[in-house]
Amino acid sequence: MIPRILRLTAIGICLTLALAACTPSKGPQANHKPATSACLMTTDSNMPGNPDKQLGADLVEAQVIYGIRVKEVSIPKYSDKMSRLLKSLQNGCVLMVSSDLSLLESLSTFAKLHSKMMVLFVGGAIPEIDQPKNFRWLADDLSSGAKMAGYVSASLGPEVNLFIQKNYFQAKTVQTGFAIGVAAFNRDTSNSVKLNVEVVTDKASFAKKFQGLVEPSVVALFAGKSYWSEIGSTESQLVGADLQFGQTKSVNPKVVASLERNTSPEILRAVSSLLGRNVNSSPSYRKSNALKAGRILLKTDEGLAPGLADYRAKLLEVNK
Repeated sequence: MIPRILRLTAIGICLTLALAACTPSKGPQANHKPATSACLMTTDSNMPGNPDKQLGADLVEAQVIYGIRVKEVSIPKYSDKMSRLLKSLQNGCVLMVSSDLSLLESLSTFAKLHSKMMVLFVGGAIPEIDQPKNFRWLADDLSSGAKMAGYVSASLGPEVNLFIQKNYFQAKTVQTGFAIGVAAFNRDTSNSVKLNVEVVTDKASFAKKFQGLVEPSVVALFAGKSYWSEIGSTESQLVGADLQFGQTKSVNPKVVASLERNTSPEILRAVSSLLGRNVNSSPSYRKSNALKAGRILLKTDEGLAPGLADYRAKLLEVNK
C-alpha cells in the first residue's frame, strides 16, 4: 500500500531503489503537468489479501518509469463518494486505480461524467453496458489462485495445515478453492493428503496454534503481514500470498511458494495511454481471464510440484 501522500512501505522503497538502479538515465521524458497523479483509491475498510498491495507497488514502478506522481486517496466508507472523487480529480488524480468493490459503482458513474480522466478497476464485475469508454476493467481470480496453492501444498507432505485470517479478502473463496486444489492433487496422484483448516481472528491465537504443530509440517497462511512475524524460525514448509516471492529478501526462508498478482503491465499500459491523452477505448477495455493472462499466478521454488502446469491447464479449460 502507498500512503496518503506517498505511503512507501519498506517493500515499496526497495522497489523504487531497484528500479531506479536499472532504469536508463534517458528514459521517457515527462511532458505532463506536474500535478498529474495516478491515485490508488481505497476506503477505510481495507482487507489483507485484496489487490491493493500489488497495485501500490505497480504505481511506484510507474512513477519511476514515467515521472508521474502517485498517491493513495482513502475515501471514508459512509462519505459522499462522488464529491470525494471530484475533489481528488481537482487535486490531479487523472488516473484512478482501485479494487475496492464499494467504489465500483461510484467510479463507473464518475468516469461517465468526466471523460478526460481514466479509471482502472481490478475485480468484481461490471456489465459492458454500464462501462464507460474511459473505464478499464480487469477480472481478479483468487479462486483459481487458491486452487493452485492447495495443489502445490498437497505435494509437500501427507498433511496440510491451512490458516486463514478471518477478515482476509474473500476468505471463504480461498478456503473452498484451496480444498479443491488439495482434492485435485489426491485425485491426480492417488494420494490421500489430509487438510486441516483453521480460521484465526488474531495473531496470538495463530501463534499458539502454529507453535502446537509437530515440525516439520506443511503450512499455508493467508493473512496480513503482521501474522508472518509470529512464525520466526521453523522447520515447516510455508506457502503464502502477496509476499513478492523472488523479489525481496525479507521473506521467511522456509517459504516455498506464494500466490501473487501480476498487474504491472496493465498499470504501465494505462499510464502510457493517459500521458498520450488516449483515455477512451473502443470497444470497452475488458479483460476477464486473469489466470490465462498471468494476472494471478503461483510463484514457487524451481522444480516444486511438477504437476502444477498440467493442473493450471485444466483450470484454464474449465474457465473458458
